[in-house]
This record gives sequence, structure tokens and C-alpha cells, in this order.
Amino acid sequence: MRLQQRRVPYEGVDGNTACDLLSDVCAGDPAGEFDGTTTCTPSGQSSGSGYCDTQQQCTQSKEIADGIFAVRYDYRYAQCQSLSTGNSTCYCSNNMGSVQFDIEGNADLATCNLTAELCGETDSLELSGPIECALSSQSAQAGYCNAGLDCTQAGEIAGKSVTVHGSLTTYCQVVGDAWSCTCQSGTESATFSMESGATPWDDCTEASTQCQDLVDVQIGKTGGGIGVPLPGGPIPFK
Repeated sequence: MRLQQRRVPYEGVDGNTACDLLSDVCAGDPAGEFDGTTTCTPSGQSSGSGYCDTQQQCTQSKEIADGIFAVRYDYRYAQCQSLSTGNSTCYCSNNMGSVQFDIEGNADLATCNLTAELCGETDSLELSGPIECALSSQSAQAGYCNAGLDCTQAGEIAGKSVTVHGSLTTYCQVVGDAWSCTCQSGTESATFSMESGATPWDDCTEASTQCQDLVDVQIGKTGGGIGVPLPGGPIPFK
């Protein structure tokens, strides 16, 4: 998960003293200083047929000196869509980053609220079992093609069973008489060349297959940002 800047106000202290205290906290591990209960208040939510989203404002406080408290502000955003299996695929984000996973139950406010709660526990994410990838989008034309794979792996967040998503993207372009391709998953990448085959479409499919052997898929590691939508449906093939 990405570490971002945090706003850490102090209560019960004047400005000059606050600077000294803040310097001491930031010199250590600011995240480790806040190990108490997180209190979250809904700031917005909505739901419809097979869909829900919720936004929460969260705070944690810690007494760092007699009568002096540091308060950390966070947000949590969760968005879920129902699947034909009876489960939901959910996206959540907070100040630390974001993750997409499938969870038991249809997409309603209870599911979104649970997803937001789990979003605050993503440090406990444990993955197990094989990574499975399936083509989710592809396009090809003379001289250029790209393909996207949706990859999943079983896992647990705070003891709750989930199926966590990651992505693997392939980009290729013609250089001379061959394809020059790049594979990308999170911060992992690789490049390779391969000969041109029957059609750009078939070559792109082959390139995405090779990428699975060249790059370790980053499961559960995506960018942060509130309001980022869930991936849409697959781009029609051919």
C-alpha cells in the first residue's frame, strides 16, 4: 500500500510546543504511534439494484503527553457491484492506498460498510493459493496492440475470506520486423521482443501469455484515490 502524507493536529498545546512534538513523532513511525480505536462517521452513501457506495471520515487519537492528544484523520471509500455468483466485487481506498476484492453477499449498504471497515485492515492481508488470470480487454491494429488481464488470488483481510484482484497489462508495437512488448503489473515490469505472426490480434494474445511468465503479478496493489470506479466490462473481442 502507498504511504501518503498525513494531517496530524494536536489538541491541548500551543503552536510552538506543537512543532517540537510533531518533530519527535515524525522522526519515528507516525503510523505506529496510533494503535487505538478508529472512529468512523459516514459522510455519504448510496445504493441501488446491485450497487452501493459509501464514504467515511475516520479519526484516531493518542495521548502523547499529559492532556495533549494527537489526532489522525483518514477517509475510507467503498464501492461494490453484485456478481452473478451472488457475491460482490468491491473497490476500497483510504489514505494508504486501495484494493479490489470479491466478497460474499450482494452489493448493499451492509456490504459496502463491511468493505470500508476491511479497507482499514488491509495491512493484515494474507494471500494464498495460485494466481489465476483471465483476459479482460484487448485491442489490436497494424503496428500496435494492448491486452489487459484480470488476475485473482484467494486471501483474508482481518480474518474475512476474500478474492483479491490484480492486473497485468501488455503493450506491443512493431519495431522493424518484430514486436517490442512491455508487461506491467503494479511496480513490476518486463520487456521482450517476438516475431510477428498471423495477425496482430493473435500476436497480442501470445504476448499477454508470455507476460504471465515474465512478471510477478502484483495482487492487491493498486493506486489510491477516492472515487476511482471499478473496472468496467471486457472490451468486446474482435
